[in-house]
Amino acid sequence: MLSFLEPMCLAPARKNLLLVTWGLVALSAATPTFAADLAGQLVYTEAPPQPAAAAIRDQPAQKVARPLTIGLERNMVVGLESQAPPIKVENWLRGQPLTSFQPGKVYIVEFWATWCAPCVAALSHLVQLQEKYKDSGVEIVGLAARERARTADEARSKLDAWLTEKLPNLNYRIGFDYTGEMNKLWMDPSFSVGIPTSFVVDRDGHIAFIGFPTQLDDVLPKILSGSWRTSDEAKAADTERLKANAEKREMTRKRAH
Repeated sequence: MLSFLEPMCLAPARKNLLLVTWGLVALSAATPTFAADLAGQLVYTEAPPQPAAAAIRDQPAQKVARPLTIGLERNMVVGLESQAPPIKVENWLRGQPLTSFQPGKVYIVEFWATWCAPCVAALSHLVQLQEKYKDSGVEIVGLAARERARTADEARSKLDAWLTEKLPNLNYRIGFDYTGEMNKLWMDPSFSVGIPTSFVVDRDGHIAFIGFPTQLDDVLPKILSGSWRTSDEAKAADTERLKANAEKREMTRKRAH
């Protein structure tokens, strides 16, 4: 069963690693409404093909099509109700640096890239959400962790110019990471596939939601009221997310072969 799963160890030198798999999620009878939410929305798992004359070096840290199972210690898995990982970026291109999640605030951590069309639409919507919920203790953090360029300096310069042109009314932080560290801390351990992906960190520093940013309009008010994170609805949504992601990874594997 699930013979397509290939374990990948993020820390080969460590002992007593536990192979964590969400394969059993595929046995759930839940209907993946997460997938339904993406109807008509193209979710990118890697950058669009580059012209031969402008080919970009494909660095391992920037790859995002990864196996579903990852060799991890249990406390490194990121999911509903787990402690939020740290924010480690190379530069803050907009807003003040965020060193830690402050108790009492709710953070939306958004993974995106300039080459991802749904991400661009999501960023504009997040401007509206930040304005709407700024007095409720909500802070949005955009993380450009998958920009494509020959060097970090080139990626950073292109990103800065893009933000100036496309989002002049930006009202939240934007962090830039070219090392792949943020993907290893957040995306990989949460078994997330593709971008845009939103993580919501609750008032006590725990993950309350992982999913597509279009779901935030419905979920965020429930998180702010404290009725979401431990609810059956939240658990069912996360189960559906994992099942849908497993299916996407299987489709990616089939296309690769």
